[in-house]
Amino acid sequence: MTDTRDCVHDWQRVGVSPDVVHVLDFELDLTDAVVSCARCEALALLHMLGWRTSGSRVFGVSRLPADGVHTFLRNMASEFCDLTRKRDEAEMLVSLAEPAMGISSMRVNPLVTVDYRPLDNGTGPGPLGMTAGHRSWRDRNDSDYWLTLFEAGAF
Repeated sequence: MTDTRDCVHDWQRVGVSPDVVHVLDFELDLTDAVVSCARCEALALLHMLGWRTSGSRVFGVSRLPADGVHTFLRNMASEFCDLTRKRDEAEMLVSLAEPAMGISSMRVNPLVTVDYRPLDNGTGPGPLGMTAGHRSWRDRNDSDYWLTLFEAGAF
């Protein structure tokens, strides 16, 4: 196993498919998910920032702690009588994610990295001060912003 700090992860490597560990949200295809790198087993949250009808989506990529993901997966496999518990577990997992380290353009079905752009310092905003925060794509009003910047190579 490679040291995760030295690895060029699957979500950064063009033409490579990161392993989908758990789908958090799905709307006409994957929108939010936990993925892993086959080379070093690092875990990341993909949270959709925007999409085109052609099956291309732009995701913010944030590191996730392995122990938090393992706890989440164990809890999701448990039976709950509280109908809101699984939603709460997902929200807890997202809260563990580090700030977005980069933006990845991916083709979906199958999920394949098309391009990856690191954010300046791993925690900073995009060129116009917008952040690739962990908001649900359903609550975002800036998807055109991210798509336009990504396609224009503004990173």
